[in-house]
Amino acid sequence: MPTVLITDSLFFFKEHEQQLKEAGYDFERLDKPDATEEELIAAVKGKVGYLFGGIECVTQKVIDAADELRVIALAAAGIPRFIPALEYATQKGIAVTYTPDGPTNEASEWAVTAALMMTRNFLELGRVNPTAKFMVTKGLENQNIGIVGLGRIGSRIAEMVLGFRPNKISYYSPHRHEDKEKSLSANYLELSELLAQSDVLFLCVDGKAKNSFGVEQFQQMKPGSVLVNITHPGVIDEAALYEALSSKRIRAISDHPMKSDARFNDLSLNRWYCMNTSNTITESGAKLMSDTATKSLINILNTGEDTYLVNPEYLQFKSS
Repeated sequence: MPTVLITDSLFFFKEHEQQLKEAGYDFERLDKPDATEEELIAAVKGKVGYLFGGIECVTQKVIDAADELRVIALAAAGIPRFIPALEYATQKGIAVTYTPDGPTNEASEWAVTAALMMTRNFLELGRVNPTAKFMVTKGLENQNIGIVGLGRIGSRIAEMVLGFRPNKISYYSPHRHEDKEKSLSANYLELSELLAQSDVLFLCVDGKAKNSFGVEQFQQMKPGSVLVNITHPGVIDEAALYEALSSKRIRAISDHPMKSDARFNDLSLNRWYCMNTSNTITESGAKLMSDTATKSLINILNTGEDTYLVNPEYLQFKSS
């Protein structure tokens, strides 16, 4: 019976294993969230499918070891981060699917929660600060909200934030989304204008936008503003971010840490807060992505077609 590799244990449940068996496929699990290249090389050999549920990295060496692999189904949206060998895989005839809709609501919910935590000064006024005194905070009401990237997540954030009665919602994207502007009550601005006007800025660009947010962008940001970062590592220039934070120009909260610079650990929690590891996915989001990825893998193995198949256009994709 042809066999499918399943990685990690937070995604892909017993029901998905059963779906594979009913479709005529056996499975082997590698129950590690961050399998090494060597472990993946050993595990992928002889597998016709790969249900990608961890935070491992698929390199060219892994693809070269995949002697029978026909499809990788990623239970996530960030292909460049997890499969840097995407183009190499497709050149070798390996189909890749992903779940672009899966994390949309969860990541947006996290972003809005993070913005509220920082603007309402939860950390400064909570029990972690025993000397805290009464303070009037800003919140999101009457604030200028900026969104960089109006894709699935950026659009959902705009929908959520609208209920908090902001002063206005503005966005920047390399590709203007005029079809969304009326429904989201969002107006388009050039990036420099957006940075200068936003009290709260949500950074929602794709992982391919490496090193796109640096010294120039931080200098353009409104003094005292809050940056909510839900991009992948590598988009933000960490040294530039530290300078903007340490000089007290801005405050920021991130879904992932800045691991290369220990100085971030010395900043006050109300100036800089980050998760030790990503916390954007909920149980319902994980279930949706697992359902979608399993269905996609079976579709590709059986028919060669699926809604979420990565096509050549994606390889040329620029952040929206």
